[in-house]
Amino acid sequence: MPSFTLYDLNPEFWARVQAKAAAEGTTVKAVILKLLLQWLGVVAIVVSTACAYHSPVGPSAPPPISTTAPYSLSAGVIVGQGVDAGRSTITAYVQNAHGVPLADVLVTFSTDVGTLTPATAITAIGGRTSTLLINAATATVIVQAGTLSQQLLVVSVPRPRVAEF
Repeated sequence: MPSFTLYDLNPEFWARVQAKAAAEGTTVKAVILKLLLQWLGVVAIVVSTACAYHSPVGPSAPPPISTTAPYSLSAGVIVGQGVDAGRSTITAYVQNAHGVPLADVLVTFSTDVGTLTPATAITAIGGRTSTLLINAATATVIVQAGTLSQQLLVVSVPRPRVAEF
């Protein structure tokens, strides 16, 4: 059996260990071993409690991302010039959450000045659709696809004057 020697023990501690051994009718080694096991048991319980946490419910999976719902809407305008002044082409581009263009999405166009032809359109295979705005003044155009919307400010370019002779 291996033996060990304890050095530099506090004399008060040593006296208590010897008194405890005498009171229990056992050896000093047995008391020290019992104290160490109690101490190690407390440490083991604290460590196992701190490290053994297990969530009763695992993390829930995120909801699946729809590949058919509009996630991104971009709108643009090409303002007519010269003989096309007062006519602007409004375009809409619709994508899903993965950046894939969406076809067959209903897009609604509305304006505060002028007329839009058509007021609603369906996106093509490339995710694009357009309408024609005829206006003689600056107009605000709202483009909507599903819950998404974009607002454009369209400045009308005046038609050039034709000189009369």
